[in-house]
Amino acid sequence: MNKTYSYLLERWNQTKWPYYSLSWTKYDVGESFDQDIKELREKEMIEPCSGLNGWLIKLINIELWN
Repeated sequence: MNKTYSYLLERWNQTKWPYYSLSWTKYDVGESFDQDIKELREKEMIEPCSGLNGWLIKLINIELWN
């Protein structure tokens, strides 16, 4: 389990909201973010989408997150 997955899973369990700021996630996770995000995209667990204040990470296939 990578750091970005752990971070997003924790956020999901707290809020049940499927959209999270890409820039804040990158800031909170740190150096491993770039590799982690590629891994999660390959597993079709996330996809980037545009938001009002920048890019968001959209959690998809929510059943894979539990």
